[in-house]
Amino acid sequence: MLYFYSLHLKAYSVKKALFFVLLSTLFFIGCKKAIEKKKEEVTESYIVRAMVDGRWIVSAYTVESASYKSEFDVYEFQFLASGKVNALKNDVIEATGDWVGDIATATIRAQFPETANGTLKRLNAEWKIVRNSWIWVKVQQTIGGKLTDLELKKIVSSVNIFHLAPDAPGLDLVVNTTKLGIAPLFYSDSSGYLSYSPGTFNFQFNRTATTDQVLNTTLSGGRDKSYSMYLVPENSSINAITVEDDLTMTTTGIAHIRFFNFSFNAPSITGAVVFGTNTVLQFDRIFETQISASGNQAYVPRPSGSYTLELRLSSNASVLAKLPFYLRANKIYTFIAMGDYNATGDKGLKLKIIVHN
Repeated sequence: MLYFYSLHLKAYSVKKALFFVLLSTLFFIGCKKAIEKKKEEVTESYIVRAMVDGRWIVSAYTVESASYKSEFDVYEFQFLASGKVNALKNDVIEATGDWVGDIATATIRAQFPETANGTLKRLNAEWKIVRNSWIWVKVQQTIGGKLTDLELKKIVSSVNIFHLAPDAPGLDLVVNTTKLGIAPLFYSDSSGYLSYSPGTFNFQFNRTATTDQVLNTTLSGGRDKSYSMYLVPENSSINAITVEDDLTMTTTGIAHIRFFNFSFNAPSITGAVVFGTNTVLQFDRIFETQISASGNQAYVPRPSGSYTLELRLSSNASVLAKLPFYLRANKIYTFIAMGDYNATGDKGLKLKIIVHN
């Protein structure tokens, strides 16, 4: 009996262990499914938030090699969280359809009613998402045996923020009372282009991880406009100087460049573009104000090639800093003098190059 009892206990232990393994497996599978379901919900929520935030235009519509993009030029599209989509012409709703984004199949379905015109009904299909970002999406579909490509672009303003104040602290960005989930900006950092719907926005810069306000400024962003906001020293604080970045300045084989002097305490500085031994461009600048920067925000074209960018004292042309640099075709550049002219080390005068596209 003792032997049998031992076997019974052993069998019971095995059964018990198997039961717990099964229970654990089911629990794990359940958790995994719950996690996957949550991820899908979050992703679908992201798709909805991306689509309903702002208006969109059709930036490309091709059926094989034929383009029908011009048919859509008069329209803007507003996607609603309710699953409706409005087609607007001159800010007036012409037609309302339905839309749905499905993360499981990576598709977006659109359906305008039969009463809509032929142009809007070109959108009626289940489109496969090929690539996408917060402000752009490319989808494809085969309609009538022909590959159809559709690209939608959000109407936005964009701003790139540069921390150029050597003695200022790290800064958190709050836009219209909402703290952005981006890394704090420290001296010489930039945010990269941040996109938002056109309009007037309040930008508040707080000392990192606090609510101590260092700077408060506003920016009125135009439709499809891009800007650079330079945070520069001003007395014992900082100031924002904002200029427009014309990112449409692209010409085959040509680069575009401009120069600003943001070196605190500096005299007049010349930003020079040198090709070989010849100075082909030079910009004489005192420390920028909003007026001077806005007046000099236009880019100057130059053929692509190898150049040397120099910072010189305007008074005697002595070189303060220089950097060999290749200007690439179709690229847009700003080079700046930054830092404290009277300081040394990391906070001292330096030449910085910004590539905008």
